[in-house]
Amino acid sequence: MPVPRAGRIPLAVLTVLAAAGAPAAAHPDDACSPRLAAAAPTPRPSPLPAGVSDADMADLEQLLGGGAGASPAPAPPAPAAGPMVAVSRTFQDMNPNISIIMDVAAAAFSRAPDQRGGHDPRANGFNLQQLELAIGAPVDPFWRFDSNLVYSQFGVEIEEAYATSLQAPFDMQARVGQFLTRFGRLNGTHPHTWEFVDQPLANGKFFGGEGNRGLGGEVSWLAPVPWYMELVGSATDATGGATARSFYGNQGLGVRSPLDTQLTTSLRQFFPL
Repeated sequence: MPVPRAGRIPLAVLTVLAAAGAPAAAHPDDACSPRLAAAAPTPRPSPLPAGVSDADMADLEQLLGGGAGASPAPAPPAPAAGPMVAVSRTFQDMNPNISIIMDVAAAAFSRAPDQRGGHDPRANGFNLQQLELAIGAPVDPFWRFDSNLVYSQFGVEIEEAYATSLQAPFDMQARVGQFLTRFGRLNGTHPHTWEFVDQPLANGKFFGGEGNRGLGGEVSWLAPVPWYMELVGSATDATGGATARSFYGNQGLGVRSPLDTQLTTSLRQFFPL
């Protein structure tokens, strides 16, 4: 916005004028005390900085929209917290995060493929690998619940369903339910996050077509070091031909001691080189 005069007031001078012309904020209780109001001295106008004339001050007042004595526009009142606000917050808390992910692959094989993953493409043409429904939301200030349901052309599968602690002490965190064990970089992820369409041969052969997972519990600890270091330990079911192939497989041998479960420990570190 152009200034009516030939010269322009520097930005530093504008800042000084704005600070000098602003009255000091009074305590809310001062207005209710006649004694304090009568004893308060009458404020004097602040002298203009060096180099600023009365004409410059008049131009500044015109730019600011009114004289120095003009009272600022009142701020709009804040919305009062009423029943409608409380109801809307309650519905927002009850509304979980929901996402639907579809994995589709087009494949062409010259011979019968050796695909070990449960959702790998196996036929020439288009393959619907999976339709994943992910649902998650905080349950209360202490726990969060997440689940991943997988739909295919042949049925429905509960891939993961677990609760995660949010306020555990000593930089620790716990998970309980059915989850993918955090063994390696790939096993704890889902196919839609991979950079390829099929499961690696080693994971399918040793972990199973659905990745290593099971019912159980997990505890992790974030170490207080300058780089990222996390110690993870979990105990899960060792039975499942598609999820624990290297252990009991399809043999239901039962659990008679903690050693009859799959015990997984990993130390995860990350630091820039």
